Amino acid sequence: MNKHQKEVVVSSLKENFSKNEASFLVNVKGLTVEQSESLRKKLREKGGRLQIVKVRLMKRALNEVESVQMLEPYMKEQIGVVFAPQGVPAVAKVLSDFSRDNEKFKIIVAAMEASLLTAHEVRSLASLPPRPVLLGQVIQAMQAPLVGLVFITNQMMAQIVTIIEQVEKKKQEQEEVNS
Repeated sequence: MNKHQKEVVVSSLKENFSKNEASFLVNVKGLTVEQSESLRKKLREKGGRLQIVKVRLMKRALNEVESVQMLEPYMKEQIGVVFAPQGVPAVAKVLSDFSRDNEKFKIIVAAMEASLLTAHEVRSLASLPPRPVLLGQVIQAMQAPLVGLVFITNQMMAQIVTIIEQVEKKKQEQEEVNS
């Protein structure tokens, strides 16, 4: 790889680090070509992308992007970076499932919104339900008090109607007795 190619790779990495919602560092040492291709395919389906580059080039790119500089101490051995432009929990789930199925594959850390996530936190992120389900749960939680209020109001209205009917019935009975 000549100097120009290295500069292109570094600028591509800088762009990916700065534009993606999350970046995951993973240990790919010992993975077969079939395993890495399988992982790439699963990540593509969820919007993620695995990039394996020399550590030295990654460090150079990291030094120029402030939001991910905290990843530099973890740049050791043969690692890859998984970029997640969106759908971070879905990408984290793919990585978590893949690491459970493949002993040699390890999640090292992740950077998300200028925060460092440990491998355990990435697994927790992977266990979150998809965004539409979370939004549904939030809406349901917001609706519950309103539904209760509507129910109570309906009950009170029904009681008022029942009381009015009983009063009317008594008046009719009294009129019949008086006549």
